[in-house]
Amino acid sequence: MYDLNKISAVSAFFFTLLFFLIIVFRQKRCDRSDLGSFATVFLAGSNIPAGIFLCWYVFDPDPAAIISQTRLAGFERYFSFAGSALLFLSIAGIWTSIKTAFKGENTAPPGK
Repeated sequence: MYDLNKISAVSAFFFTLLFFLIIVFRQKRCDRSDLGSFATVFLAGSNIPAGIFLCWYVFDPDPAAIISQTRLAGFERYFSFAGSALLFLSIAGIWTSIKTAFKGENTAPPGK
């Protein structure tokens, strides 16, 4: 089985590096005004593998003997919805940040 924590870390750093490269090459700058976007991309990128895992859970659930011993018994059908919502919001956050960086919009306050 894959280690979801390692995959999440790699995904987060990949999308953050991609965002950094787009900012540097398109806007020719990188300053403190971009920190919020970096945090958004990092956190959204780290949530993509978890969203995929939760979406896949509906096709490959835990055995009934294991899930019945937890308080999650009976809620298995909601896991895939939670995963799809997490995946959608993560992709939307990354897409918006990268689109803004690619357009070259300056997020710094006017006059700077």
